[in-house]
Amino acid sequence: MQKTKQNLVKSSTVIIAIDGEPAAGKGTLAKSIANHFNMLYLDTGAMFRAVGLYFVKNGIDITDENIKKYIDKVDVTLILENNYVKVLLNKEDVTNEIRSNTSSMAAKTVSKNKLVRKRLLDLQRNIAKDSNCVVDGQDIGTTVFPNANVKIFLVCDVFERAKRRKVDFDKKGESITFDEVLKAIKERTHDDYNREESPLKKAEDAYLVDNTNLTKDETLNIAIDIINKRIGVNEKDS
Repeated sequence: MQKTKQNLVKSSTVIIAIDGEPAAGKGTLAKSIANHFNMLYLDTGAMFRAVGLYFVKNGIDITDENIKKYIDKVDVTLILENNYVKVLLNKEDVTNEIRSNTSSMAAKTVSKNKLVRKRLLDLQRNIAKDSNCVVDGQDIGTTVFPNANVKIFLVCDVFERAKRRKVDFDKKGESITFDEVLKAIKERTHDDYNREESPLKKAEDAYLVDNTNLTKDETLNIAIDIINKRIGVNEKDS
């Protein structure tokens, strides 16, 4: 059971950073927190997926040389609607398209590139400058917003992550086996922890949450308790 919704009472803007492993539920948790506290949800992973999708849609090999050549032609716009981010790639709505397995793997590749990360970093900081935001990703609390008011690092058993992701693909009608999903998540997890540029790691001041055996509501309630300990809030009607 979810807790009663609350409003932040901080006078300055608030940033809540949700980092963690691939398919651990960062996006789901971030959106739920944003809804609970009436904050904006900034989906950074979607931005990387959009960049990756640009190269896939245009049949361009994702190499450092091609990224340097084409990155200035990639325009990723975020439209905040009802605490949710609509993603536009060169003015085209790709909010659903970027959730495919192809976009996910392309995002893994482009996320290693410094030019891509710098381009998106500026956009992320501009959006969060004047709004209370919940931001999820893999280097939010360490690189993007090192001074975030609250940091949560989400982990989950890799087999459980694969099971959850397989359900998502099945709902979309995508034909992919569990073993393929598991292999992709294992590879991405290894790459994320070991990449040279902004590797995945828990910030020293982040709260570790393992949601392997937790429901979405249970994970959210733990996060709410963490946030309440760090930030003053007022209850409001559900």
